[in-house]
Amino acid sequence: FSSIGFNLGRMEWIPSAPEIASADVKQFDVTQNFNFWIQRALIIHFGIGLGLLDSLVVFANRDFEHNVVPYIPLQAGLAVPLGQTLFVGIRIVHTPFFGDGPVVGTTRLLAGAGFTY
Repeated sequence: FSSIGFNLGRMEWIPSAPEIASADVKQFDVTQNFNFWIQRALIIHFGIGLGLLDSLVVFANRDFEHNVVPYIPLQAGLAVPLGQTLFVGIRIVHTPFFGDGPVVGTTRLLAGAGFTY
């Protein structure tokens, strides 16, 4: 079966490169997931979508670079049903960065819950 996911995220961190003071990323994407039942006890899913990434990189010398770029998120994960309609799961989401300048791509581990209707 298939499902659609709407994802919104914000991350801020201090990279290990000494020339970069901080990086701030905001992301929004819509993902189409393809789900496969395993013995009706576990769901494996894979997803691909379209999103928009807004990144701000502040350099150690106080310069900055701002990018707003499209991206293609890739997902893989597992979910377990809890009863007839509730599911809990975990997934890994990779967001590659396409564009010039400092690379701000992310890989996230997400936990969540969902339901069927």
